[in-house]
Amino acid sequence: MVTGQQDLSSGFQETGWDKVFLIPASGGKPKQLTKGESEDETPVYSPDGKSIAIVSNREFAEEHHIWIVPLNGSKPRRLTHLAGVESDPQWSPDGTTIYFQRGTALRSPATYTAATNGGEAHPLNPLPPSKYEQANLPAPEVFHFQGKDGLPLAGILYKPKGYKDGTRYPLVIWAHGGPEAQVVLSLTPWSLYLAQEGYLVFEPNFRGSTGYGERFRNLNVEDSGGGEIDDIGASVQALVNKGLADPQRVAIGGGSHGGTIVANAVTKLPDTFAAAIEMFGVVDRALFLKYTNRNSRIRWETKMGGPPEAKPSIYRKANILPDVNKITTPLLVMHGEEDPQVPPQESQEFVAALKKDGKIYDYVTYPHEGHGFQQPEHRLDSYKRQLAFLEKYLHPTPQN
Repeated sequence: MVTGQQDLSSGFQETGWDKVFLIPASGGKPKQLTKGESEDETPVYSPDGKSIAIVSNREFAEEHHIWIVPLNGSKPRRLTHLAGVESDPQWSPDGTTIYFQRGTALRSPATYTAATNGGEAHPLNPLPPSKYEQANLPAPEVFHFQGKDGLPLAGILYKPKGYKDGTRYPLVIWAHGGPEAQVVLSLTPWSLYLAQEGYLVFEPNFRGSTGYGERFRNLNVEDSGGGEIDDIGASVQALVNKGLADPQRVAIGGGSHGGTIVANAVTKLPDTFAAAIEMFGVVDRALFLKYTNRNSRIRWETKMGGPPEAKPSIYRKANILPDVNKITTPLLVMHGEEDPQVPPQESQEFVAALKKDGKIYDYVTYPHEGHGFQQPEHRLDSYKRQLAFLEKYLHPTPQN
């Protein structure tokens, strides 16, 4: 954002974190305005030009909050003390108020307002009742664990309705897409629904996720199907060791890169999962590069360290097709028939290999769907199929 003679910009530079810099419009060395181990984004100038409002995950890596950063070098301060995820700060013309969006893990985002000189924040309009709060679901929480190599990791844990200490529950690991994404304490209806049906649900931020700095985000570069799968296995083991999950009733699901995680997990951790839902994921990265769109091809060829002929071992690790014989987990495979991002050929090749090896699977495709299912009837059908699949193999206890 440019104002007067200065330009606000967010970027990594040499810091390793997404930070805000002040860049003279006439040129010169950028001045770093925010520091520390946090991701700072969407800077917005105050009307008097003396402060900026930013969105940051400082203090809580799995939450986002509005912070006010004085340009005179004074200490930044958090606008509110509310839990949840805040975004899109907008100053009032006189600079006395900031309007922003706020949501929680049990409530969809709504517009809030807060005085910039302190005081309580409040919704701009009365909030309607939250059906998720009315359902008496336990609030999701951050669960910390360690990777196989000792790397600190975290994710969002959803406990079943009627949760009781000392009871082991069927567990569903839900892998996010991206992989440049992060699960936070925001509203996730599908995970809440599964919790309502009696499942323990965990959404891990495996290596390669955003929100934890550039080094963490790049840990899966030239390692697709490697350390990130170890992180999935570590998350299951941590929840079992904690006495929360039944090790005999563990499933995994996900779409896009989450589907890629699923395909790799059932191949490389064959004794871990009783069921798996693989949606529009990549099973052979070289095949993916052949059929995907240009931008996606450039992005992933860079992430893999070069083309297949230059990095054969890297691409072999990301190709599960030769290892389908190792799979023992029943699979539900789903794909849109006009997916421009992850070509349908990925699922076609996967299912052909599953069939050849006599594996247990269901295969569903949806016409006129791209990367994800958008038509209401297809989305509803996919949810019903996923739920029935999990019920068949994990046998959750019905919740009242």
